[in-house]
Amino acid sequence: MKTPTLFRRVLYCCCGALLAGPASVWADLTINPPAFPATNTLRLTLSGTQPGTSYIIYSTPSLAAGASAWTGVATGSVGQVSFDLTMPGGAAMFYRAGAAPNSVAPYAPSVFNAITGPGYLQSVGSASNCVSANVVWLTNVACALTKSNGLTLTFSILGGADGAPYDVFATTSLGGSPQWTWMGQGYHCNTYALTNMPPNSYFLILGTPQDTDQDGLTDAYETLITQTDPLNPSTSGDGILDGWKVVWGMNLFTNNTQQPAERSNYGYNLTDWLTGVSGLRNGTINLDPQGNVMSVSQ
Repeated sequence: MKTPTLFRRVLYCCCGALLAGPASVWADLTINPPAFPATNTLRLTLSGTQPGTSYIIYSTPSLAAGASAWTGVATGSVGQVSFDLTMPGGAAMFYRAGAAPNSVAPYAPSVFNAITGPGYLQSVGSASNCVSANVVWLTNVACALTKSNGLTLTFSILGGADGAPYDVFATTSLGGSPQWTWMGQGYHCNTYALTNMPPNSYFLILGTPQDTDQDGLTDAYETLITQTDPLNPSTSGDGILDGWKVVWGMNLFTNNTQQPAERSNYGYNLTDWLTGVSGLRNGTINLDPQGNVMSVSQ
């Protein structure tokens, strides 16, 4: 079983250009010269396959920029290496094969999810020819200008596991130090749209649900958004989980237990009676010789 990875496949999209396709799952597969066992039937046989693995055949009518994305047209059973496809009538078609292992990569479940929900993603519907896999990717990406000169970007999430939420991040540039934005969470075998986006170039990336340090933030979110330590549940060292600091709007890099104005300090006399409070709230407690409270000042 493969070790779960943090990110899956960066896609680039802008009006008039599209670079997409689940290239991360091609592995070392080779499609041998096709055969034609029957009329209108195209047989593709794979080399470089792995035991215990199922494979998907993808097709596209063009490799030119701006052409349609790769689409899954056939899913084989475990160990299947030959696929019989109906030949496209009078149209050129390009084929690729991708691995779709039956076992799904495990993800360490979060103690809680500080950042969750669809965000800006709008569900468009179910994606066709989708299977579970220990890899997950974005595909079928398309973008179009609206009448108001905005941009609508659509894409599908394929592969992955049932019920696992995948973070979608976007940025307009990969140069220098990219400023990523969390766009929302989506699920595999579904198509989503981002609407009313300013006309620009966009790069998208998926983040897995992996939360190694169990602080309520996925490893991907900590790496791209908060830039905190995905292996340390309390990056600042004060014992407060990074996820809770995000929820409460606190500074993730400030050790709050070392800030006198952000804690309560209690004072006691030699007989262990409380005599004062300072910090978040200030006050003095006056006691009689028997330890009874005589007055309290704030």
